[in-house]
Amino acid sequence: MTHSDPDMLAMLAMGETASAEDAAHVDACPDCLAELTSLRRVADLARSGAPEEPLLSPDPAVWSRISSQLGFAADVAPAPFAHAERDAAVPPAPESMPEPVSMPAHRARRTRRWVAPVLVAATAALLVAGVSVTIALQQQAAPTVLADVVLDPLPGWAGASGEAKVEEGPSGHRDLVLTASVPSEQGGFREVWLISSDLTGVVSLGVLDGSDGTFAIPDGIDLADYPIVDVSQEPLDGDPVHSGDSIVRGSVE
Repeated sequence: MTHSDPDMLAMLAMGETASAEDAAHVDACPDCLAELTSLRRVADLARSGAPEEPLLSPDPAVWSRISSQLGFAADVAPAPFAHAERDAAVPPAPESMPEPVSMPAHRARRTRRWVAPVLVAATAALLVAGVSVTIALQQQAAPTVLADVVLDPLPGWAGASGEAKVEEGPSGHRDLVLTASVPSEQGGFREVWLISSDLTGVVSLGVLDGSDGTFAIPDGIDLADYPIVDVSQEPLDGDPVHSGDSIVRGSVE
């Protein structure tokens, strides 16, 4: 089992629908659900236009660089995000309303020429902010490796090998990240297990699809009690019990 594709999570954050399989994985995976929640906050912020924290006006040099990269006309205002003084006195309303005055055509064209670049720049700023937040969240969510496991072949499976590591995410959720090189076998499937040191207790972590996978370790499982990582060959008989045909095995160190 692997984590959800970042592009798919971004589409979900913007309101798109996912396949039943993807939706089920996100609901069951704390790391993917946390990342989707963060991306939804960014999307909601972009839609609302009213961030909880006050936004700082960019330096005029930022707008100059954006204008240069996008090829805007030289007469575009250099700092369109600068706000007029909010506390300026409001002039009293005249006793009689003046007749409406039509804006000259050249002024209307100039206004449209100014508004379009501002909208483009504002959109670009939001996209850059969203990407920056996503990268920061991914960096903060880098897991910690708690243990490494070398998987050795068992009798009857010469040439098989593998390795695994136990990772812990920021929320304390643990994953077993496993890679195995196993000779091809017709029929059946491979299953990943945690086994107690006295070989009397087994916990299934899931089916190994291909040569590698990431498996969630249940919160109630103490690796001191279940230190053995095992990959087995299982028949398609509907029996959830370990077949006894282990391919590779190793202990958490």
